Amino acid sequence: MTTNMTGTLADLAAAYIAHLENAGKSTGTLFSYSMELRTACAELGAETPLSDLTPDHVAAYYACDRVTKTRDGRPKASVSIAKTRRVLRLALEWAAKRRMMKAAPLRGTQRKSAKSKAKATRRDSRKLA
Repeated sequence: MTTNMTGTLADLAAAYIAHLENAGKSTGTLFSYSMELRTACAELGAETPLSDLTPDHVAAYYACDRVTKTRDGRPKASVSIAKTRRVLRLALEWAAKRRMMKAAPLRGTQRKSAKSKAKATRRDSRKLA
C-alpha cells in the first residue's frame, strides 16, 4: 500500500489509470477516464499537491464550465456531468484508501451510497402510492 502524501494530482491520475489497466479495464474505459482526469488536472492544476485539495476545490471543480458546459457554452447532458464528477471522486477515494492522501476531499453530500439511494427511492415510491 502506498503511503506517499506528497504526490500531485497528475501523479494520482497516472497511478489511478495504471491501477485500472492492471485491473483489466477496457481500452475505452482507460481512454475516457484518462480524458476526465486530464480535465480535472487542467482545471485544478496538474501540479497541485494532493494535500492541498479541499472539499471546496472539488465542489468548485464540479460546478465549473469545463464540467457542466460544452465547448460552445451549452449545458452538458446530466449523464456526462455525472461521469466527469464520478471519475474524479473515484480516483480521490482510491488515493485515500492507498494513503496517497489523508482523506478524499469530498463533502458528505457529494456521494450517496447505493444503499442510501435505494432506500430513498423506496421511500419516494411509497409517498406516490
